[in-house]
Amino acid sequence: MKNIKIGIIYAIIFLCSCSDNKNVLVFNSVSQSDVECFPIPYPPILGNSMQLLKKDSLLLINNAQGDSLIHVLDFKNNIVHNKLVSKGAGPNEVISPLAISMTDDNLYLYDRQTFRLFSFPIDMMLSEGKDIKRLFTLNVSASMLFPLSDSMFVASGFHDEVKRFTIYNNKGEKMSEFGDYPDYWYGEADLPNKIRGLLHQTFFEKHPSKKMLVAYSGHVLGIYGYETANKEPFLIKEVLLGKYSFKSDGNNANVTASPRMDEGVERGIISVACSSNYIYIAYNPNKKGEDNLSYQIRIIDWYGNPIKLLNIDKKIKKITCLTIDETETKGYIIAQNPEDTIMYFDLDVD
Repeated sequence: MKNIKIGIIYAIIFLCSCSDNKNVLVFNSVSQSDVECFPIPYPPILGNSMQLLKKDSLLLINNAQGDSLIHVLDFKNNIVHNKLVSKGAGPNEVISPLAISMTDDNLYLYDRQTFRLFSFPIDMMLSEGKDIKRLFTLNVSASMLFPLSDSMFVASGFHDEVKRFTIYNNKGEKMSEFGDYPDYWYGEADLPNKIRGLLHQTFFEKHPSKKMLVAYSGHVLGIYGYETANKEPFLIKEVLLGKYSFKSDGNNANVTASPRMDEGVERGIISVACSSNYIYIAYNPNKKGEDNLSYQIRIIDWYGNPIKLLNIDKKIKKITCLTIDETETKGYIIAQNPEDTIMYFDLDVD
């Protein structure tokens, strides 16, 4: 067993020099524009914000710090309407980090440490009531759980299954599996799936009205169509946003904990937001130790074709979250300016 682990480690080290650039989606031929970002006043001090969601005139901020983990901001009137979900292990409390997502009726909270899923009615976001409903606990290590509807959920994680993703119903029962791991560098397909799941930790977004799903990791984005929980979703297009490679400490026998991004690789995808027409990708083209390149919003259509490239103001050194409102033609980010700040910009898409 030890020799197998060492062999895997050396394979990963070797593969760092074998990445192939030929499949990277190119934005050179699309129109580009520089966008200016404008701060939105926010009364409290922002902590470690991990997500932004937009609902009408409200922004939901998923915050890893503080006693309340979700802040509801009316950005048009500069009012914090509510603070939802207390941090802790008691009743109506959850442990950060959370992954939050919405359907038409519910806000979903996935506790990534205990693999528990909770829900909170959308129409109670501004009310005094703060009761959350515990739905189910997964018996596997699912790093992310995302609602496709109120009765259908997709999960990614670290497992030995042949397929990459799992569909669950609203009771936490496994219904189907789908998706293959990326294979853009020589020998990657020979690594155990537990390691591939770690290297390609995946997040999800979906089309606002059609049954279409986006699954993305650091450099790879897949667009899927889906129908029912017991039918396997189908791949529409997978795109490689940037060349990637990984390396590992040769003296670390615990290979599942040791792989990490190679220093010569772009930081890659930070956050994704979806509209009816396009997929918006917040992307960091800088490599480790660099900050000379502007952050980007790479825009593609639902077939994976590049549409436009927006270059964020260079004064902004870091972006952590993205959400968009295509009706208002606005994008919203959390950026370092130099402190964490909520900002907006014009989408500027023809």
